[in-house]
Amino acid sequence: IFIDPEALKGRSILVVEDNEFNRFIARSILVKWNIRVDMAANGREAIDMVRQKSYDLILMDMQMPELDGYSATTIIRKELGITTKVIALTAFATKEAIDRSYEAGMNGYITKPFEEETLFATLLSAFDIPPRYVTDQAEHFPAAATRVARHEVHYDLDKLSTLLDGDQAEIIDLIEKFIEVTPGFSDSLLRAFDQNNIDGIAKAAHKIKSSIDLLASGNLRSNINLIHDYALTGKNLEKLPKLVKYFRENIPVLLQQLQEKAEELKEELGSS
Repeated sequence: IFIDPEALKGRSILVVEDNEFNRFIARSILVKWNIRVDMAANGREAIDMVRQKSYDLILMDMQMPELDGYSATTIIRKELGITTKVIALTAFATKEAIDRSYEAGMNGYITKPFEEETLFATLLSAFDIPPRYVTDQAEHFPAAATRVARHEVHYDLDKLSTLLDGDQAEIIDLIEKFIEVTPGFSDSLLRAFDQNNIDGIAKAAHKIKSSIDLLASGNLRSNINLIHDYALTGKNLEKLPKLVKYFRENIPVLLQQLQEKAEELKEELGSS
């Protein structure tokens, strides 16, 4: 997904989060996208603020002192009658937590810590703004589609390198294991999509998510997270075709690029 700082310009968002560092991160990202941002440290502050001012959207942490996100959203909906969209911020995206957030009147959720691309895509979806994709240019130049896709680097080994303390042999082993198992998971996801099996899409995406998070770039990580979230919750299912199209086209490119990177790392290891 292409992040366009103008796409959300002028929107007003209330961030409700008790962790000062998390508030700082959220503000830094949202201000960069030309969004007007207010902050609340707990649910009670949030209720006082929405009484005095209207917002386009609320990002609501779940676990907070004084008044948690579930209770605050319930009051906002039932007592104040405010219909502003509320997106849950949660570190525990269990089915129970998701169900409880929707019961309280929330419109979606983001798992912390989140990638910028995931937050941006979620906000676009909440405001019904069509996303632009990095590969959209290929639609206008069909003959160059493969070339454009391959010029985009789909892997990012920083997390993996940190996790394995830079052990090159172990990095190569994990890349090769990813290349071995991913086609099966990928085929399961695509087959489930072709059969309109939403539960199957969610299950296949769940299997891919953790490994994608260690090896893929932000665009593919956000892509599989959105596919999983939409299929799991049954929300925004109309967005799945374009997301799955991106996945279908770019997973083979990721695997090819990782294969080439593994060969490069082997040569470096052999010459050291």
